[in-house]
Amino acid sequence: MKKLFTLIAGLLLASGASAQLRWMNLATNSDLEGAADPMWSSFWCHDWRQGVEFDEASGQEYAEPSANATVENPPCMFMGFAEVVEDPTIPGNHCARVVIRTKEEADATGTATTDTGNNKPDWTEWDSQFFVYATEAIPEGQQVRLTLKIRGEKAGTLQTQAHYKPGDYNHYQLFGDVSYTTEWKTYTLGPVIVSADHTQSAKSKEFQSVAFNLSTMQDGNTVYFDDIKLEVKDPEPEKEFEGWFNFLRNGTLSNDVMPQNKQYTNFTARNGIDGIDRPAEIVNDPTDGQPAMKVTTVIYEKTEEVPVLDEEGNPKLDEEGNPQVEEVKYWTKKFYNEAGEAHDSLMASNLPNSAGVIQDWQTQFFVSIPHTLGLNQKYKVKFSARADIPTQIQSQVHANPGAYIHYEAIGNFDLTEEWQDFETDEMSIADNQKGTWTIAFNCNQGKEQEVGINNIYFRFQEFSVNSADVTEEEKVLASEDVIAQVPAKGGKGTQMKIDVTKALEVLGLASAQDLLEGKAYIKVSFKDDQDNVQWQDVQPDYFVDANGYFSEEDGINIAYNEDDTEDNIVAFDIFNEVIETTGTIATQLIFSVPEENAEDGYARRAWSYEYNISLMGEEAYKEALAVKDLKTVSKKSGAIYDLSGRRVAKATKGLYIKDGKKFFVK
Repeated sequence: MKKLFTLIAGLLLASGASAQLRWMNLATNSDLEGAADPMWSSFWCHDWRQGVEFDEASGQEYAEPSANATVENPPCMFMGFAEVVEDPTIPGNHCARVVIRTKEEADATGTATTDTGNNKPDWTEWDSQFFVYATEAIPEGQQVRLTLKIRGEKAGTLQTQAHYKPGDYNHYQLFGDVSYTTEWKTYTLGPVIVSADHTQSAKSKEFQSVAFNLSTMQDGNTVYFDDIKLEVKDPEPEKEFEGWFNFLRNGTLSNDVMPQNKQYTNFTARNGIDGIDRPAEIVNDPTDGQPAMKVTTVIYEKTEEVPVLDEEGNPKLDEEGNPQVEEVKYWTKKFYNEAGEAHDSLMASNLPNSAGVIQDWQTQFFVSIPHTLGLNQKYKVKFSARADIPTQIQSQVHANPGAYIHYEAIGNFDLTEEWQDFETDEMSIADNQKGTWTIAFNCNQGKEQEVGINNIYFRFQEFSVNSADVTEEEKVLASEDVIAQVPAKGGKGTQMKIDVTKALEVLGLASAQDLLEGKAYIKVSFKDDQDNVQWQDVQPDYFVDANGYFSEEDGINIAYNEDDTEDNIVAFDIFNEVIETTGTIATQLIFSVPEENAEDGYARRAWSYEYNISLMGEEAYKEALAVKDLKTVSKKSGAIYDLSGRRVAKATKGLYIKDGKKFFVK
């Protein structure tokens, strides 16, 4: 039996609706393919390029020179439009490039950017910056989100801030931190609601720029940006309560990866001993043998001999006339592991402050959900906790784990050696808590106890929000990329096979047949008239046209075969009615299971697994298949292949593959 559907189906949104009910892009030249005139672009940078020619009327400038600058050591920071270059990895594609200098280069010129106000060393994250400069100011209260592609010559991390204009700082936190890799990757940041903090330094109470602090490492880098959208929309009206949606699917055992930042999971921990954030450790609690998550606190101490003084403040002498001393204990920058061995923290930001006091957040435990909470949004939390040594833990709200927003969350909790259950009443997000998707627990308040380190254990049952506030995108647990060849115009029967093993594992289903027999739903994406992705249930007789848009009768459609499902492979037949397909048509396929225990009995769609499907003409498919196969065959071998997969002795003119990557020879 065959069921016919297409991978894109669409209905335009109702006409007459306010434009601000939709996302509106405030970035000009988002794909970096616009006019050569830099005024065409919304993308700025602060870097250390020299010899740039520009029109003074453009607002570009060089910072004041350093006092010890020389011709050999250029003194000035360039401030203006970002450099647009041809992408080294994709011939013909243009992108923005920012070159980040090393600390050694900064020291050599005497121009290292410093932050003396926060007792930081002579190096700051904003030594090199990239900016998205909106076409208009964004006021407090609006929703804002950012979508872009990033890659670096080396993997790294960047920070996001709110500025009024580029360099006109408003607030240190906007979308949180982003970890990028050496491969192009698309990031969707937000949405967040613009708060008073984001606009605090601007006289007009607005912000207009997203600033990326790029110098988070000291060894330099080159970072590329492309396909950048900075979008705004009026806040959604508060939705009526539809029941609680719990994001913690498997409670303590859940290890879902957060889509906002792939390095974090539902449960992330920072053990005090090394200060590094990582997925929480799941252990069998020694008191009852049941699974629990553990985080280990740390104490640190040092003794020093100091003179003993008399009542008049003079040193006391012993019988032999030597000054008397006594041992005094004070806190130092050394931490002790379970073996009693002292060592330095690996995370400098969590070292004791200038007064020598260790911070309560040297040890932290984080609970995250893929939903950003806005003003007045409802939520509740339920968990159990205990500690080997009685202590108190504090709760804060963060964006991603470690990206602090506010010191108040769900309260403080006194832990004992026995398990205790904690459950909040219905809570809502205050103005100073907007933008959170993580609750952080500061666990190191017992830092001054002398009995040793402390193990704190957590079990989480619930982090719920109003079901009406949860979007389909926030329910996507993971995704895979799939390529398929489309037959020539009028051709039928080209087959696409998808191995759904990972989807079954993530969704908790038993077999591929479950995906096709009503235990899961299939949804597809389409684009509205503003190029925003929308979602709709599959319907028959819809087609994909050559641009990936809905077509009433012409294009490509796909039939899947229930009878062919075996060994976790789902087979699809692709039919091409009229399109001459030479390039790629991109779309998505989503398998989604129903929400469990819906109080109203309605089986709303819940957790989903997404396939990013590229439907390709013959030549594009051969090229993509060659790259895919050779990424494994030729990785780091240095061998050169043409696009048919044949090894060549020397690359002449044309497109080739080396070490799994394409390159072009002119």
